Amino acid sequence: MEDGLTIREKLSYEIYRFLNRDFLAAAMAACALVAYADKKIKLSERYQIDAILSKDKALSQFDSETATLLLDKDLEDLRQNGAVATQRLHDRVGKMHGHAKRSRTLLRVAYLIITADGDIDELEEIEFVNLCVLLGHDANTVWKELRGERPSL
Repeated sequence: MEDGLTIREKLSYEIYRFLNRDFLAAAMAACALVAYADKKIKLSERYQIDAILSKDKALSQFDSETATLLLDKDLEDLRQNGAVATQRLHDRVGKMHGHAKRSRTLLRVAYLIITADGDIDELEEIEFVNLCVLLGHDANTVWKELRGERPSL
């Protein structure tokens, strides 16, 4: 945050971050879940996550170091605790159910990560479907829309 901001602007920024911390947590959980679905993190997936954090309008508002630390913690939790961690992260993502714009953003993020290397693993696709279900979206419809949309960051 720039030092030249007024107190009111700083307060507004801090309130925005406070009110949207669940969204950041859900986004990092979604990133971790799809990136680790095949039990390995590809360099292209990690690069895509970093690009999303720096360029996505909703996510770039957050401190990238905080987001990265949260993502790393989630990935380590998945490595160490498997299904228990998966459930925790699913619960975090599920908090965005009913928030149309936020849930669509999470699904776009997930899509960009699993398509980052051009090779969509079956386990990644299954996790994408799980996220769609958690967020109350039809996976086939979302998948078709995103394939046709070719979102870019």
